[in-house]
Amino acid sequence: MARRARSKRHKLPVEPVTLQIQRLSHDGRGIANLSGKVAFVSGALPNETVTAGYTNSRAQFDELDVLTVEQPSPDRVTPQCKVFHVCGGCSLQHFSSPAQIEYKRNTLFEILAHATKHPLPESARLPSVTADNYHYRRKARLAVRYVAKKGGTLVGFREKHGSFITETDECPVLVEPASALIQPLRKLIDQLDARLQIPQIEVAAGETQQ
Repeated sequence: MARRARSKRHKLPVEPVTLQIQRLSHDGRGIANLSGKVAFVSGALPNETVTAGYTNSRAQFDELDVLTVEQPSPDRVTPQCKVFHVCGGCSLQHFSSPAQIEYKRNTLFEILAHATKHPLPESARLPSVTADNYHYRRKARLAVRYVAKKGGTLVGFREKHGSFITETDECPVLVEPASALIQPLRKLIDQLDARLQIPQIEVAAGETQQ
């Protein structure tokens, strides 16, 4: 029987690189040119100069994470979440709310234009519907894992570059009643005999009528 050829993993460059960010991709990563290849840079914003480290390299593109921001965008803000740089639950807390809304609006119309082959004129585009900058997310899927070395159950979103669950007791993106339940849920699941068999929790919150 012929042996299957095993794909060799190329070693990633160790030295950080300095990049000029041109724009954002549809998934919120900065896009730059790196030695003739497209570079997707997590944590970068348009018109920034950043130093970044490699996380993945392929034939057509490279993937990197921001290490330091040399020249920040005027739209860069400090994330409210203390685990933002680790957690994979969201990716744009470092981008100001007005700039986020404009970026998401433009992305929507770009996707629609590509799908329909008919760009929508600006005069036909409705204004953006907005909510609070934080505690707006009403639906989510939170991972659950009992980890004895961490002292019990973890409940939250998975980390950005792996399957580990981000250790946190709150989430400033989830609606406040759901965020406030993370810590009690951790304690509750700790007490269950079936704690090793619970993989996730679905969150769905309605609006409270005043």
